[in-house]
Amino acid sequence: MTIKEQFIREIAHALLSIVFEGRFADSALQRKFRDNKQWSAEEKSVAAKTLYSLLRNWRRAWYTIRREETNDVVALERLILMWMRLQGVNLHSMANGLPYSKQDLQERWSSLDDTDATTFALRMSLPDWLAELCNREIGDTFPSIAEALLAEPTITVRTNTLRTSVQELRALFDEQGIRTTVHDVFPDAIFLEQYHNVFATTEFKNGLFEVQDAGSQLIAPFVQAEAGMRVVDACAGSGGKALHLAACMQNKGRILALDTEAWKLNALMERSRRAGASIIETRAVNTTKVIKRLHDSADRVLLDVPCSGLGVLRRNPDTKWHLSNDTLRTLRSTQQEILRRYSLMVKPSGKLVYATCSILPSENEEQVRWFIANNHGWELEEERRISPADYNSDGFYMARLRRIGLSDND
Repeated sequence: MTIKEQFIREIAHALLSIVFEGRFADSALQRKFRDNKQWSAEEKSVAAKTLYSLLRNWRRAWYTIRREETNDVVALERLILMWMRLQGVNLHSMANGLPYSKQDLQERWSSLDDTDATTFALRMSLPDWLAELCNREIGDTFPSIAEALLAEPTITVRTNTLRTSVQELRALFDEQGIRTTVHDVFPDAIFLEQYHNVFATTEFKNGLFEVQDAGSQLIAPFVQAEAGMRVVDACAGSGGKALHLAACMQNKGRILALDTEAWKLNALMERSRRAGASIIETRAVNTTKVIKRLHDSADRVLLDVPCSGLGVLRRNPDTKWHLSNDTLRTLRSTQQEILRRYSLMVKPSGKLVYATCSILPSENEEQVRWFIANNHGWELEEERRISPADYNSDGFYMARLRRIGLSDND
């Protein structure tokens, strides 16, 4: 494709709205697609790849072109062009006037590789305060995690075992030239070796799979929900984990999916019909009475709570430019409130799973310890952390707690 001035300007305005005005990256990108209906599939792909790669490498990219970060649109356009040059994009006439060759940019980029800890935040393209916080909370393993979170995410699908098997689905993909791999740690996951619009496939339309990160796919089995149980997915969103729970339960029993936003639950019901998951019901949490009516009613409760999202920076790199210490404090308070209120839905001897897509102990282990210390009658059964540095997945934490029943005290 031929890179045009207007194309670069549109990406610059998208970056401006994300980094400096707080818009979510996916929203900003979709808006640009709507405003530029003439863009080809290739142009959309280049725009998305450029936008997300720059958001991941924001600080280091500015360092590489020897400029301070700015919201000046002309400077943003220059940043985009030189980033494209660094990535090997043929800019043709658009390259006229650019001050650095690809080799110059590569040398400047690489000059940070062997520097000391004082440039860590710059190398990893993190705000200074966030790099300091993560190093303090996580310790020696954080550098490898931060490095992994800079990688471009792979497309991973979860096989819907209500309709097919991993082997059958891989064979169907293979017939279409979609090359895949699997991993023993993630039994239902299929990793695509290169990008493919899987949403356009017949297999997706027939409910044979859902797009879901491999690490996320470990949470539903961790709940230990069995066929015939009554399960509450209390922060269901659009329901990826509720759908997985239905498969774990062989579509036998009852899953009640709750969320404060009804439109997400509407999306879940559409997905459940496609997946053949008939045991899912939805209920919007619009008053405190909704939770009170469910006290002592559930064999299992899943709390996939709102969190910083630091474990999914590969997919949502804009998150690190939107967070603040105040935001984190508010999130931790919200997590504690959800734990306190929603745990009351668990039956005696039932189990609760607390899960986040955060890498911070203050959102994970420390919240679980706080809950057990301040709420009588609970014990920790198991906790697990999925590190982006260990697997080709996002970062997650999960803890399974059991509510002590009367028989435990006999």
